[in-house]
Amino acid sequence: EAQKRKRSRANGEGSIRKRNNGTYEGRVTLGWNDDKQIVKSVYAKTRKECNDKMQQLIKDVQEHNVALTDNTPTLKEWLLIWLNEYRSNISAGSRRRYMLYFEKIPEEVLGKKLNDVKPLELQQYINSLNSYGPTSRAIGALNAAMQDAMNNGLISKNPATGLRNTKERTAKRYEENKKSFTVAEEQAFSEAIKDNPYRLIYQVSLLAGLRRGEATALKWENIDLTNRCIHVKEAAKRDGKSGYSVGTTKTSNSIRTVPISPALFDILNAAENKSGLLCPNAHGSMLNADILTMDFADIMKQLGQRHTFHHLRHTFATRCIIDKDINPKVVQAWLGHSTLDMTMNTYTHATEDLIDKEIQKL
Repeated sequence: EAQKRKRSRANGEGSIRKRNNGTYEGRVTLGWNDDKQIVKSVYAKTRKECNDKMQQLIKDVQEHNVALTDNTPTLKEWLLIWLNEYRSNISAGSRRRYMLYFEKIPEEVLGKKLNDVKPLELQQYINSLNSYGPTSRAIGALNAAMQDAMNNGLISKNPATGLRNTKERTAKRYEENKKSFTVAEEQAFSEAIKDNPYRLIYQVSLLAGLRRGEATALKWENIDLTNRCIHVKEAAKRDGKSGYSVGTTKTSNSIRTVPISPALFDILNAAENKSGLLCPNAHGSMLNADILTMDFADIMKQLGQRHTFHHLRHTFATRCIIDKDINPKVVQAWLGHSTLDMTMNTYTHATEDLIDKEIQKL
């Protein structure tokens, strides 16, 4: 068997192939480890550059007598490395969600070397998830992690490229998630919260597009009434199983400056106490954000409306893009989205209305 292996490819031999993306991959046989052939890959834009890299690799191994072992990480090891290095700026909550997705991958697949993981194994894991949203996010995470592994030369192909979401997206729920208040609903809501103890939080979400956690953690020191802007720097973070504390924003893109509209300026300027948190609890500490969710649900029941707290933010985006014709790229910055696609895809109803508006110009 050893003789057969030697005949197949000797140490120091290599091959070059052109990849689908136009680049070149050079594969060099450098030895054996535990009866497994050790093959290393190099990548380059031209065949000549690829061959030069292969020869340099062989030379380095021969001259420095490098001890060869298969150091390719397992899928489990790489996903943890990827999370720590390539997603280091995400919030603790987002990190927990990533971990939950990864922990559901079967142990026998997690324990495999990256270059041994098969697309079918990943698709079977994806098929085991029970709803559209988590499935879609798990596919995105795996695809990104494997692409970064490929960029690092750990694998030659991304086994997550062709993953498909076989779960049906519930159209009704999808549309519900994208809703915003109508003008009449917004007016009724604003009237209903006039004497509400949390009205300032509701108003900065509705009129400045802050997330629930950002509005809850907002301090007066970050509200500049002179220059009429809000500096979003912090957000409420769940502290253990219950309770919240002030922490970092969702992502680095969430750190931003949002303008204060004339309507919001009048509301904030009329506030009596302008120190500490925008809207603290009875003890002067930060509110439990879950209380806001329950209070908001009570208001919706009272008004006979069907909205979630996040629809306040959707409404801000819709008013900016549709009613005030503000450039979507500017709205993206105000919302703290990393890409314009995220802004426009999240607010699909706004996109459709915008198209109708543009058609009228023809």
